[in-house]
Amino acid sequence: MNFYLERAHSALDHTLTGLAGAELTRRSQPGKWCVAEILEHLALTYSGTAKAMQRCLESGRPIARKDSMREFMARTLVVNLGYMPSGRSSPEMVRPRGTPPDTAVPMLQAEFARMEDMILQCVRRFGAKVKLANHPILGPLNATEWSKFHWVHTRHHMKQIARIRGQRELQSSS
Repeated sequence: MNFYLERAHSALDHTLTGLAGAELTRRSQPGKWCVAEILEHLALTYSGTAKAMQRCLESGRPIARKDSMREFMARTLVVNLGYMPSGRSSPEMVRPRGTPPDTAVPMLQAEFARMEDMILQCVRRFGAKVKLANHPILGPLNATEWSKFHWVHTRHHMKQIARIRGQRELQSSS
């Protein structure tokens, strides 16, 4: 496992330990995603990356295009500086679709493992620094950048889940 994916995996393990039942449907506030929806969103992002890596492998070459200035700036903020802005709407393709809460964690784990495997295969075939495929907001990313993006993105959402779980602990202690 590479450094950034190992960090993402550790963040998932730490935050999801003991998560079950009603906690999966808990929201920080009305209209916000519940824990299961956050996990489904992450699983969809992992799945999308795995599919992009698979397309590279099947075509025998990277499928990235040249980036725009906007993508370059967004990539610098998220990947280079490790900052994930809050309040941005997710692209439609990675918005939760209503996966049953009890399947959210296993789905997340399976998609993370598949993504990790696909990134590793691309590294073996094309190298870690070759721009492989395009992220819908950040533009073309290499394997290391994909891995770091997923660490930053996972960390962002694990903080949200920790806050939701903390709110429950505060409510039950008062």
